[in-house]
Amino acid sequence: MKKQSVCSTLIVVLLISIVSVSAITGSIGNAKMILSKTLYPELGTLDGKKTVTIEKSILVKNVNDVPVNVTLEADADGEKFIDIIDESFILESSNNGIPAEKKAVFQIRIKDKGYYEGKINVFFKPLEKNQPGIVLTSTVIVNAGEGDEIDNSDDGDDGDNNDNRDDSNLIKNVLNNAKISKEAVFLGATTLLLIVLLIGLVYIMKKKSQHHILNKEVKLNEGKKGKDKN
Repeated sequence: MKKQSVCSTLIVVLLISIVSVSAITGSIGNAKMILSKTLYPELGTLDGKKTVTIEKSILVKNVNDVPVNVTLEADADGEKFIDIIDESFILESSNNGIPAEKKAVFQIRIKDKGYYEGKINVFFKPLEKNQPGIVLTSTVIVNAGEGDEIDNSDDGDDGDNNDNRDDSNLIKNVLNNAKISKEAVFLGATTLLLIVLLIGLVYIMKKKSQHHILNKEVKLNEGKKGKDKN
């Protein structure tokens, strides 16, 4: 019975560890921002000589009950015109449901006219390096061409106008954008295997216990029959 209790406790602990692995989440204020000559007239002055620099930011929120490491990285296309200023920082845990937040600053540098599109990946990771995190993506579009203006209704204004939209779709954003690390996949598979083994062990021990009890009953019955004959 004690061994069964120990195995049951181990299973509970493993299940809790699975929950904790998937508990880290994140939120950003603007999943997409569009810059055009309508909002930034300096984009219309590009001549291939003078570089136009525009400073923007992504509102990053920690909605978890634990501090997280936040890292910003531009993808291959984004690196051509995006410079990350706040590349890495720690956000404290949320306080009574109020998320800790920071405007992560980056700069857009463009010299030539044209259409630019890149992504900034925002990584959320717990302070314990062996635990997995997630990544959310913000798309940055710059229309510095001479043609028709693209729709800039979703510019985001540094994330302030997109807070409610992003928070209401937090689960959807996490499901669409989260990338589970290789460590998380390995840990999940290992945990699942251990659970299956422990369940099998409990089953075998239960069968052995029943078999042992049955043997005792058979021996007792045989003993009683021997006494009756005497």
